[in-house]
Amino acid sequence: MKKRATALLLSLMVCAPAHADRAPYTLQLLDDIKQEGMTLYFEATSDTSHHFSHGHHAPHSDPDKVKSGFHLFEILLSWLSEHDDETSFETVQGIGQEGTIHTVGAEMTRVIEKAFGRDMLVCISELEPTEFARAYMFGNETLPEGQRGPDFSAETRLTIRQISENPGSGLACAL
Repeated sequence: MKKRATALLLSLMVCAPAHADRAPYTLQLLDDIKQEGMTLYFEATSDTSHHFSHGHHAPHSDPDKVKSGFHLFEILLSWLSEHDDETSFETVQGIGQEGTIHTVGAEMTRVIEKAFGRDMLVCISELEPTEFARAYMFGNETLPEGQRGPDFSAETRLTIRQISENPGSGLACAL
């Protein structure tokens, strides 16, 4: 695990330069995914979770729902990357991605924790949302096949790298 965490820090340092405009609604979508997904994941994995302990399953435990959630997220992210300067927050919220936000974020949280441990997950959660997404991408590559989440497309990976404001901020998690 320590080897993976070191490799994560190195991968977070290597990134395309940030764009000046930063794509505010794209970042908002990524932040919502991080916040809502982590909340759902921690509720679902908590020993005191009554909702999930009485027969209800966490959304990230259904592989079909996770796969379709990632597909919808990538479509939305692709659209936003082309139209961010022409849209509004209400438009982004109105597309109906709320369930997707929870599902995708919970799965990303699961993968990061599985790959790097709870302490690294907590530290990464304090960073900007692009670092959370980048940690997911790298963590997913380091896990064995049966433990991985869905892979992002090359276009999604590029979009996330391009809007990173502070590449390498993951170094703070090692200190």
